[in-house]
Amino acid sequence: MRKFSFKSELFVWIFILAYIAVFSIFTVLRHHRFETAAWDLGIFDQSFWNALHGRGFTNTLELVPNHLGVHFSVFLYLLLPIYALFSSPDCLLIVQTIALALGAWPVFLIGRKMFPVGPWPVLLSLAYLLFPSLEWTNTFDFHEIAFFIPLFIFAIYFLLEEKWRWMTLFLILSGSTKEDSILVIFFLALYLFREPKTRKMGSMIMLISLASFLMITRVLMPLFGGGLLFLDRYDFFHPLQIFESAKFSYLFWLFFPVLFLPLLFPASLLLLLVGLAENILTNYKYQFSGRFHYDSILIPGIIFGAAMGLLRLLKFLPRIDRPMRWVFVSVVLISFLIRSPLMDFNFSTIFLHKESQNSIMRTLTEQIPEDVSIAANTYLIPHLTHRKEIYLLGREPKPADLVLVDSHDDFGFSHSQEFQKYVDQYAKNDLYESRVIAKRFIFLFRKVRRGYFATILDDAKARDLQ
Repeated sequence: MRKFSFKSELFVWIFILAYIAVFSIFTVLRHHRFETAAWDLGIFDQSFWNALHGRGFTNTLELVPNHLGVHFSVFLYLLLPIYALFSSPDCLLIVQTIALALGAWPVFLIGRKMFPVGPWPVLLSLAYLLFPSLEWTNTFDFHEIAFFIPLFIFAIYFLLEEKWRWMTLFLILSGSTKEDSILVIFFLALYLFREPKTRKMGSMIMLISLASFLMITRVLMPLFGGGLLFLDRYDFFHPLQIFESAKFSYLFWLFFPVLFLPLLFPASLLLLLVGLAENILTNYKYQFSGRFHYDSILIPGIIFGAAMGLLRLLKFLPRIDRPMRWVFVSVVLISFLIRSPLMDFNFSTIFLHKESQNSIMRTLTEQIPEDVSIAANTYLIPHLTHRKEIYLLGREPKPADLVLVDSHDDFGFSHSQEFQKYVDQYAKNDLYESRVIAKRFIFLFRKVRRGYFATILDDAKARDLQ
């Protein structure tokens, strides 16, 4: 049998580096064009900034003060040294992009083990990098669960190679990204029951993962003031909601990019049970839109299932190998062209936004001192998170030193009247002074701190007149 060529490995690394370049530029540009949001880039950047200053992963934007009470993501501490060197949202976006891109390498290694001859390992790696759910995970701000993807794929590869110590290490790292990832590890242990020689190890992993999940959700997360906080997204009394047309569409676009190949290897579907239950049983429409980070927990199982399903198909029908390559590549490219955020009109228009407006917003956000408490619109918050107190408009527990309002954006308020009432409360307060910039941005600040803001206001006014 012909050994795998160095040329194939080179192709994969070219794809990886190209992905890193494209999505680093794309995601950072989104941020600098004010397309990111408090949920969740603002949450994570403030949490990292606070952790860097010895306050743990705390923030003032989530339901509880410490992020570990919302999601038990101790893996974030491993990223803290990198953030210490480059303390900005850009750092988080680029590190996430690099991590996701590197997931193509274990996909290639898995493919090479299954297909020692031919282009399939490279094609599977390409399918991974062009997988729309992966790219939407990368695009939609920053999330800890994104790191689960490459870590768990590495764990699967070491499982196939029977390198148990390396598998254990990557399973631990995978489980440290988010509490529900531990349940995926539980179902991976069930997968190990397929072979008698791995059943003992599977039993141990099942017990440890189940005990860890219970300990984290029942003891540790409540210690940080939280727990399983989003169960209100599920209506268990209306099970027929799983038959909504939007959910059938979601399932189609989840499996179509890999030609529904995981269905040919049912054992791999064990790895999808957690993610499918989360995204199909919910009434929270964003979870089954395929356009956010909620598919992260599914991606390793889908890619692994595609590789195994392909192997089973070609063993049964070896003569279709060559035509199957063209069909597979065609479906991957069609899915990319239709579903990728790079092809999405609303996202691609960020390159066309007027720079004058962005320049004014940057002036307002970059010069505000760190010791000022702020309430602001969601898209402004990721640019203001290096401080102890930052809130969404209307959610500050006490009046902020500065309220920065985009009058064109009433997100977070039930109607425009409620939004206007909120602004008027500050504008009519004798302790506050207000300024309007660019006929759009309302700058409300405590009069006693006017000295802090005079330079900012003058600079913004000058830019507005240009």
